[in-house]
Amino acid sequence: MLLSTHSADLLRDEGIGLDEVLLLVPEKEGTVVRPATAVREVGTLLDGGATLGDTVIPFTRPKYASQLSLFSD
Repeated sequence: MLLSTHSADLLRDEGIGLDEVLLLVPEKEGTVVRPATAVREVGTLLDGGATLGDTVIPFTRPKYASQLSLFSD
């Protein structure tokens, strides 16, 4: 099963392991899929007590996401 989410709450489920999470990371030329285990900072943050959801979601945000509001009516 594949589930895509931006919900940190869903990723707080203790039954979800770090090795089960793939990150869709926006890049200049498209989107790259990376296992969460490949991002060193994720492991460090988890070791420090952060939740999986709070740790991985920031890595999936576009660099200039705040500018998206410039295109609304």
